[in-house]
Amino acid sequence: MAGNRIQLPENTELASQLITEQSKERGFIGQLVGTKEHAPTNIAAIVLLLSLIALIATFFVGAAYPVWELGNAQTALGTIVTTTIGYLFGRHTSS
Repeated sequence: MAGNRIQLPENTELASQLITEQSKERGFIGQLVGTKEHAPTNIAAIVLLLSLIALIATFFVGAAYPVWELGNAQTALGTIVTTTIGYLFGRHTSS
């Protein structure tokens, strides 16, 4: 998360005021996902992580309860995972 860092002035009073202002601008959700430049990537990473956990869980649940047909859920989660990976590692510039 090195991209979320800001350059602070040497004056500690001014630096503290700058941090307070930026904290107010970002709000609670902004504190979790970052600034507007980094938020889409951070949100995509969170979605990828949660989708991978859910996909792995469906494999274990499917093995424990073979009566449950989880093929559609696994297909949907697999689609989300691959799309998110494509977003994260794809080109971010348009030519």
